[in-house]
Amino acid sequence: YSNTLATAGQVDCIAEWDGELSVIDFKTSRKPKKEEWILNYYMQVAFYAKAFEEMTGNPVKKGVVFIGVDGHEPQIFEFNTADYLDHFQAVRETYKELYEKDKVYNIG
Repeated sequence: YSNTLATAGQVDCIAEWDGELSVIDFKTSRKPKKEEWILNYYMQVAFYAKAFEEMTGNPVKKGVVFIGVDGHEPQIFEFNTADYLDHFQAVRETYKELYEKDKVYNIG
C-alpha cells in the first residue's frame, strides 16, 4: 500500500537481482514484446517500489520485468523505478479526477 499514491497492490517479488534490491514482476506472453509496448508494466513496478519504500524505509531503485514467452527465450527488461513513478502518478491522478475521489485502488 502507498499512502502517497492512495493505491494498494501485491508485488510478485522483491529480491536481489544482479546484487541490487529489485522489484521483479513476472509476466507471460504468446509473442515477444517491444519495450515501448510495456510502459504500463514499468509503471506498475515503480508503484510497488514506492509502496515498499513507504512501508519499510528501504528504497528500491531497480525494476525488472521478466516475460515468459511461448516458444521463445524469456525477455528481461531492467530499468530505474524512479524514471516511471511520475507516469504512474499522472495516470493515477487522471483516473481519480475522472472517476472517483478518495478511494484506494488495488492494481495487483
